[in-house]
Amino acid sequence: MRRGMVWSTFMAIALMTLGACGNGASTGNAGVAATQAVIRQVTQGNIVNRDQATCIGDRAASKMSPKGLKLSKKLTTNLSDLPPADQTTIFDSYSACVTTAQLSPAITKSLVTGSGAADAASAKCFTTQLKAKYPRSGDLVRVLTSGGTSGLTRAMTRCLPRDQIEQSLVKAMVAGGYTTAQATCVAEKVLAEVPLSQLTGATGASLPADVEAKIVAATQVCSASS
Repeated sequence: MRRGMVWSTFMAIALMTLGACGNGASTGNAGVAATQAVIRQVTQGNIVNRDQATCIGDRAASKMSPKGLKLSKKLTTNLSDLPPADQTTIFDSYSACVTTAQLSPAITKSLVTGSGAADAASAKCFTTQLKAKYPRSGDLVRVLTSGGTSGLTRAMTRCLPRDQIEQSLVKAMVAGGYTTAQATCVAEKVLAEVPLSQLTGATGASLPADVEAKIVAATQVCSASS
């Protein structure tokens, strides 16, 4: 039985992570080089445009420690690798330069990767939830950087129509080797028996036993009857 694949299907909303920065080539001006290093770092995640990144870089670079600036110039450095104080400086700069509402479209797109674009109503719903929970955009970026994104997944799922979630699950399961009939059967059974809140925001290791049992049972029944 493909238990691992089935569960991964139900957690297949891809969450964006902020990536590594660009190279640290010198521009001949230490201040400009530092700003450019920060700009390259914050644009790597594709959640801000160039003007917003420049604002963040201008504000953050002058306040960061020498160690933080040095790390920012390395290809292997992620935002989460910086000293905590420098991370806070960058998060505060996000809050000063870009709003949560401005970040929402890119985050929404990352959350529905593989399942089609969110419709206007779903996107608006998610933006509203993000603005309420994270009035400061820097706090939202901190969550994305830390990997603690289960709450974002739950919020996005609450905003998506049930049929869109079902279609996404069916598509992913077919790609994993199930027939369309089997995949549809599993998705319908699981979504009918398990609240969406229990299918999101968890890892395989933390999946409640009763929920896992229902997923496995649905898979067995649907595989045997198709």
